[in-house]
Amino acid sequence: MDKLTAQLVDLAMSMGVGEQDPRGHLIHNAADLLRDCEPYLKEGETPAQCIKRNRDDWTRMVTTLKEATARAEAAEAELTRLRTERAELVEALRGLPLRGGACKWIAADDLTALIERMEKSHD
Repeated sequence: MDKLTAQLVDLAMSMGVGEQDPRGHLIHNAADLLRDCEPYLKEGETPAQCIKRNRDDWTRMVTTLKEATARAEAAEAELTRLRTERAELVEALRGLPLRGGACKWIAADDLTALIERMEKSHD
């Protein structure tokens, strides 16, 4: 039994009220409610401090979740933009003649290799 619960029980006893007395009933109910909170309380913590701690934890967690969701949505939008840009580049490069006058159709899978070759040729 935590200190506050013990104080409530002591108060009821010092007032000479039992559970049948309305005042004693309220005090014993409060003591029971506090006793029910004990598993969730840290050492020396009051129920109000526990509620505040849990609320702060939830607030931090929800904020972190919102930030992670925003990052994921931004990454998905960037991925969509890059896929669109890649498709447009592939379409623009289709049918262009390559070195030696040879003509080759560029497949989407070949785009990365082509870009690497173009970057190397410009270095």
